Amino acid sequence: MRIFLFVTTVSTWLLVGGAFACSTCADRGWIESRETCKKCTGRGKIANTKTSQCPKCSGTGKQTYSKREGGRHQGTFCRTCRGTGVKSTTNWLPCGNCDGTGTSVSKVACHTCKGASVLNGLDETTTAGGTVTTTSNIAVETCTQCDEKGNASRKIVCEFCTKGWNHAKTTQGTYVCRNCGAVYDSRFIPCKCGKPDCPHCKGEHEKTVTATCPLCGGDKTITPLEREKAKKKGESK
Repeated sequence: MRIFLFVTTVSTWLLVGGAFACSTCADRGWIESRETCKKCTGRGKIANTKTSQCPKCSGTGKQTYSKREGGRHQGTFCRTCRGTGVKSTTNWLPCGNCDGTGTSVSKVACHTCKGASVLNGLDETTTAGGTVTTTSNIAVETCTQCDEKGNASRKIVCEFCTKGWNHAKTTQGTYVCRNCGAVYDSRFIPCKCGKPDCPHCKGEHEKTVTATCPLCGGDKTITPLEREKAKKKGESK
């Protein structure tokens, strides 16, 4: 006769050699992190705008309308394209980064086992309320890619301008500096006023941002799994 005993109140499972499988990450070493999708800003869809020459004015932005005023025709701006000479059509497509959900899912190292997937070298095991709590010693090292607070700095560059210049387009097809109103033929020509006018980066173009270290998660400790990931990332560059 075989007797099977199942225990459902214990949250960790004993493995060979006295190690315990981490129940937080189901022995995977990682857990899912959910946040608002940065690509679609949580809307779940992205605007796909296509532009073409206005069929009414052939791209000139002007059109003549018949109005009997002294036997002459009166000319005015094209009402179809509102004087821009361009016809825009926008279709909303599902965001490919979050599959239209508005939430992006990423994998981060488990905070319980630090990405090792197991809890080994147990110092003590206590039972409280039917849950096993363990204290483990895992071979770790101090992260050198972040500061004493666990933050890492990196430089980001604005994708919408050229060194901070991004003039506003007028209905006449020219471009105007947002600061002094000077007119140019191109959006990215530096203005004589010397004040970059990109509305996205506020003229900074390149700046340094500080955030929680992506390698150690801000705790200044690198696990064997995190160390291996950093090594592979360095080799791929």
